[in-house]
Amino acid sequence: MTEKTREKMIGGAALLISQRGVQGTSFSEVLELTDTPRGSIYHHFPGGKDELVAEAIALLGSVVSERIRNTEADRPEQVAEAFSKGWREFVEATDLKSVCVMSAVTVGAGADSEELLPAVAGAFASWRDALADAYTRTGLGKSDGRRLALTSVAALEGAMIVARAEQSMEPFDAVQQDLVTLARAAGDRK
Repeated sequence: MTEKTREKMIGGAALLISQRGVQGTSFSEVLELTDTPRGSIYHHFPGGKDELVAEAIALLGSVVSERIRNTEADRPEQVAEAFSKGWREFVEATDLKSVCVMSAVTVGAGADSEELLPAVAGAFASWRDALADAYTRTGLGKSDGRRLALTSVAALEGAMIVARAEQSMEPFDAVQQDLVTLARAAGDRK
């Protein structure tokens, strides 16, 4: 039961951070959203809010990396399409009210939260590694796969931010289409 409570709190924190940022998310709101008792806070997260945020980062990092690794694709553009599709579903499901936790933490990390940036960098690196492997598995050379992986992560993170700001899927549509085109062209060169 306690592990389930902890996981529920981490998931709730991730959702709130994606909508409100780190500074706009409090323990009280996480408790209310997840319907968990107040005593759960320091029992599960003795390191405080930064520990909870770091766990939310780790959760999202591993979930996305695993999804990338499980993507069935024969061509690089299928990898780009699957990665884009996952984020598109998230953006649409949240009605343009959320961005990726990684972006929210990075942009919202004040001087008192700088220690969270290495956790975000690690999560991004795991996505990039998984994408690079997927691109390589579908025919790209290692350097092309790594470069396209970096471009994919950076472009989609930016697309989510701009789409939320403009309350429009247009930026996301453009980035998604261009990533698929880039991946197809890279695959055709091989």
